[in-house]
Amino acid sequence: MPDDKEISNLDPLEVMASDDLFVVVSSGATKKIEKNKAATSIKLDDLGTPDDNTDLNATTSKHGLLKKLDNNSSKFMNGQGSWAVPPASAEEKVKLVFAFDAHVPPSFPGD
Repeated sequence: MPDDKEISNLDPLEVMASDDLFVVVSSGATKKIEKNKAATSIKLDDLGTPDDNTDLNATTSKHGLLKKLDNNSSKFMNGQGSWAVPPASAEEKVKLVFAFDAHVPPSFPGD
């Protein structure tokens, strides 16, 4: 059996369990399956438009296409990709209270 097989149509492409690793690579209009190539040589985006389903959603046991969920509803994933506690809401922020004597007029430098 040759190591490379040329195919002209990838629809439908079935993957079967095997000891061999096959990777689909593009060379113009022809697609080629190369035996024993690293699977990381194909970007997920190059495989086509994904289905709109929950197959790759993250859970507390599987990370899906993002970090594994930490099962803590008080956290969110921040812009740096880390789990973080959101900042306090306006009602929870510390309010500053100024104490002053109403009978003493304020003095300003230069008065």
